Amino acid sequence: MENFARLKYFVIGAFTLLTTAVFAQPKNIDSLETALQRSLDDSLKIELLVQLSVEYESEDFSKSLKYAEDAIVIAERLKEPWAINLAFRNMGITQILLGDYSTALRYSTQYLQNSISMNDSLEMAIAYNMIGDHYFDLGEYDEAYFYFTQSYRIANVKPDSVRMAVALHNVGRVFKVLGQYERAKNHLELSRKMSAMAGDKLGEPYSLDELGDVLFRQGKYDSALIYFNESLKSLHTIEDPILKPRTLSRIANVYMRKGEFNLAFNYYDSALLSYTKTKNKLGTADVELGRGQIYAQQGKFEEAKTAFEKSLVIAQELNARTLEIRCYNNLSSLWEKKGDYKKSLEYFKSFKLLEDSLFSLEMNEKLFRDQMRFETESKDTRIAQLSRLEEVQ
Repeated sequence: MENFARLKYFVIGAFTLLTTAVFAQPKNIDSLETALQRSLDDSLKIELLVQLSVEYESEDFSKSLKYAEDAIVIAERLKEPWAINLAFRNMGITQILLGDYSTALRYSTQYLQNSISMNDSLEMAIAYNMIGDHYFDLGEYDEAYFYFTQSYRIANVKPDSVRMAVALHNVGRVFKVLGQYERAKNHLELSRKMSAMAGDKLGEPYSLDELGDVLFRQGKYDSALIYFNESLKSLHTIEDPILKPRTLSRIANVYMRKGEFNLAFNYYDSALLSYTKTKNKLGTADVELGRGQIYAQQGKFEEAKTAFEKSLVIAQELNARTLEIRCYNNLSSLWEKKGDYKKSLEYFKSFKLLEDSLFSLEMNEKLFRDQMRFETESKDTRIAQLSRLEEVQ
């Protein structure tokens, strides 16, 4: 669920010039809805529907989704490439907010195919990044790595510093989940530097959040807290319904590891409020898993079991395999503590089967090949890009 705010601004920015004549003053929901009711032009309707979808994300997510769906219907009727791109890209982002990455992948793939047919490199770079993000959250890290690096390659042609920084950031995330922490930090720090030099204010909170997660995975909990809190602080003036609750949830994870359960529950509650507002199922499931882990440590078996099972149901529904793996592992440990070794073994087998399929030798070999190719061809490019940015400062 990465870089939502950046994607949101890409969606708005794509048609700002088209609507300037209609809205000379700052836009708001009332004026947009009034304009939509008066408009007879389908092209303008799509633009208005997408803007309303974006505006309602933090107000009423059901309306946000409805406007996104209406935009799709008109775009498919118009069959205009720009309209299809605008509507499908927005729906892909809306599905990210819902935490439904399989559906998001379908819309984003259509968005990419249309961008390729238009030979629009800007849209292609965004689409490749979005698809990489979907695969990342589905646990298909080899596919995620491929799409993130493709986004970087296309963004480098212009070059587009912000999109290059976003791509490098996401490559760093892949290395992080694979346990290659130094490589992850190198990419994340480079991305952070490029974002700062390019004037991308959103780069800082995202970078701090991911660097904090690297430290957390290394067991450096106090250092991780510093980064997470700095990320929240830098988000103070930015509305981002994905990064903020995720960082809150990660802070809760730190306090859970430190045994400060009351603080952990408080942060999980704050994260859950945000996820509930946007109806984000995956975020909700992640919080339930965290709650279950605390209950398990407190010896509250039934509460832990209920939380783990809730999380597992959502993970299976969304095909969120990395979360599903964690649920199986926790349920196996829980039943073992309870003394039911048969049930524990059943969950352990499910855990092992899914983990082995996800982190297969074939996936690792593909990742290694793509990694060598990307690092060989892009090292000099990244150095040159940083040099150009430094000359501008």
